Amino acid sequence: MKKNIVFISISLGLIMLLGIRFSYSLWNISVSQDTTNLAESKCFELSISNKENNINLDNAYPISNDKGKSLIPYTFTVTNTCDITAQYNINLEVLNTSTLSSKFIDVMFEGNINLLSSYDTTDKVNTSSIESRKLTTGILKSKESRDYSLRLWIDYNTTLEDLNNEAKSFKSKIIVVGKPINYTGDTVFNFDYTGAEQTFIVPVSGTYKLETWGAQGGSYNDEYYGGYGGYSTGIKKLIKNNTVFINAGGSGFSPAFSSCGGGGYNGGGNGCRVSEEISGSLRYGGGGATHIATKSGLLKTLKNSTETILIVSGGGGGGKNNEEAISTFGGSGGGAFGVDAKNSSKSGGQGGSQTKGGLGIIGLYGVSEEGSFGMGGQGLSHAAGGGGGYYGGSGGTRNAVDGAGGGGSGYIGNTLLTNKVMYCYNCEESNEESTKTISTTCSEEIPTSYCAKKGNGYARITLISIDN
Repeated sequence: MKKNIVFISISLGLIMLLGIRFSYSLWNISVSQDTTNLAESKCFELSISNKENNINLDNAYPISNDKGKSLIPYTFTVTNTCDITAQYNINLEVLNTSTLSSKFIDVMFEGNINLLSSYDTTDKVNTSSIESRKLTTGILKSKESRDYSLRLWIDYNTTLEDLNNEAKSFKSKIIVVGKPINYTGDTVFNFDYTGAEQTFIVPVSGTYKLETWGAQGGSYNDEYYGGYGGYSTGIKKLIKNNTVFINAGGSGFSPAFSSCGGGGYNGGGNGCRVSEEISGSLRYGGGGATHIATKSGLLKTLKNSTETILIVSGGGGGGKNNEEAISTFGGSGGGAFGVDAKNSSKSGGQGGSQTKGGLGIIGLYGVSEEGSFGMGGQGLSHAAGGGGGYYGGSGGTRNAVDGAGGGGSGYIGNTLLTNKVMYCYNCEESNEESTKTISTTCSEEIPTSYCAKKGNGYARITLISIDN
């Protein structure tokens, strides 16, 4: 039948020759290609954006994930040139001339870092391949394109003893396998901040990529800014006609003079301004969290229904402006642990974790409010609010200067969520599957995958495969 026709494109021949320079116990690596940079089939076109090989690991050691993330990626674009919607897999196939096991190769693809051996095995296409690993799957409507980037390096923990002190080589190809499908609906669904709950009715049973960005804490300007919102992503199977609920967090803002307020939608903690405050000095509320759940309600209302929470991105703590300020920047949100607002007067709020909110901070006039499930704490007297999150950051307080708020944590602990990871700005990393966190220095106003978020929160749901 027509639906079983398979179109195959082989794009780049990543021939990775990994040798060992025994005299120095170094890894000496060179990379070349054995195919052209452009491959085209009847219905798929695969193009390499850089016409020259740009994975260059000459004379490299096994390296850490931090260094691996900084490598120049190999980028390519998949384009559906058919007149119908198509579903495709991107596989990395290990060639039969390779002698280095995939368990020693780290892969960074779509923002995730994993050993190549941890990816699902799939059918081999290339007759000279001995192993095929599925990196990702996706759906493209007619004339749509999607960009990808790939980084490869030797895992930091690899030793010469692991390889029996023998020279090894690793050779691989990227393979794209696609087939037409009977679906004409949208594949990408975006949810901008509205200040209210939004719903998504699943159009077709299949596998979906969930992405959320938390909101930034309130900011005066680029000099006195609130912490950035975090980014979370994961894969989840959804059933046709089921409803999921999206709450995109709102950025914090300054309350009215002589009052407490300004917390962003979905859990941002309030900042406070008091009557004796210097004119023009502002304290901002924390940014709200963004979450997707199978039950309606703000995040704080789901404490007794955590199994319905699919994914959360924490909001950043509020910032403040003051000519004498030391702590001006709120702690960023997201990840296993929200970021503390650090300052020498120790008046900044603490970040939330996976089990509790940021602790209250002792100041001249008492203790600031601690964060709680789904809520950032309120700042105490001249101070900013904490960011919302799975557990919110605490508010700041007043010592010699006034404190900014701590960031709220993210959440990817739902056991039905796979291929999951959180990104947050200059934060503590985690390698645990349920809290996997990668630190980033990327921050954008436009929602960008694997980057922290400026401004209001955002959510995106992408259909990547349809159930048979």
